[in-house]
Amino acid sequence: MHVTSLKTYPVLCGSVAGKASKLGVALHDAAYRELNLDFKYVAIETDDLRQALNGFRSLNFRGFGISMPYKIAIIEYLDELSEDVRSIGACNTVVNNSGKWKGHNTDWQGAIAAINEIGAKKPEKALIVGSGGVARAIAYGLRKSGWKVWVAGRNSATVGALVRELGLEGALSISEQAEVGAQLIVNATPIAESHGAPIMIEKLRDARYLLDVVFIPKETKLAAFARQQGLAVAPGWRMLLHQALYQFELYTGKNAPHQTMASVLEKALS
Repeated sequence: MHVTSLKTYPVLCGSVAGKASKLGVALHDAAYRELNLDFKYVAIETDDLRQALNGFRSLNFRGFGISMPYKIAIIEYLDELSEDVRSIGACNTVVNNSGKWKGHNTDWQGAIAAINEIGAKKPEKALIVGSGGVARAIAYGLRKSGWKVWVAGRNSATVGALVRELGLEGALSISEQAEVGAQLIVNATPIAESHGAPIMIEKLRDARYLLDVVFIPKETKLAAFARQQGLAVAPGWRMLLHQALYQFELYTGKNAPHQTMASVLEKALS
């Protein structure tokens, strides 16, 4: 049952995750204050997705973000899916349009915006290491932007499925990652050590750019090492920022205050 008559003051937005973070609250609330919007952001931590969603419906939330481990599970509760969610198979943003819930994915948009910032705008060869949900979103964005994309990972089944389902160039094992000659390297794993685990920066002779999805710490050992090797680096917090900017605009219909949100996020991660 869709609740369309109930209104809240302020308008409620938020997030749901297995482990909640205060980052979204800080980012979005600062932006609401900057634009003098009567909105409030709430982060929900739960092991019962259905229960949280019942609360969102009852309180007529305008929109909410979806974090691990619910980016796939949320799909069955949605009334409509964007084209990117259908292709990626994961949703990180829900918008309530007059009681109808539509799923979006802003992860890929955040990733593309982050790599564009470091000058990686000319589509060439890209190597993604990792094959989980964030890898799928980034692969979708890169392919949509004209990049030729290879995926390397330890799980050959999920790597192969990702390549087949998104029509990518090929699947590799971790040890084969240097064979592609990719200019853009993406760390889509939670591990960001300085070298060899799992990104072999020192062996990737053609690499010019790195996108690291890990945002805590703000600069990982991998990102620091890549900079030392002369690569232009898009740290994970920039992808996080940009996907949040897109979410804010979906929820409010307003242009996000980029600098305000960037400053808040940098301060929170410092």
